[in-house]
Amino acid sequence: YVYTSSQGDINGDEILNIQDIIILIDFILGNQQPTNEQFQLADMNSDGILDILDIVILLENILT
Repeated sequence: YVYTSSQGDINGDEILNIQDIIILIDFILGNQQPTNEQFQLADMNSDGILDILDIVILLENILT
């Protein structure tokens, strides 16, 4: 399965929502391992690291 999602749409449902944040948190905590594509979609600031900054940016995108 190939994701064709937009930035932040980690689960590929074409909606930015809390589910994407939960998945991102799981990646950061090491509960799940992202695919390369999921990593790119989750790395909101493109710094090569999944961290709290990516959560903040994703949350801002959801709320706007």
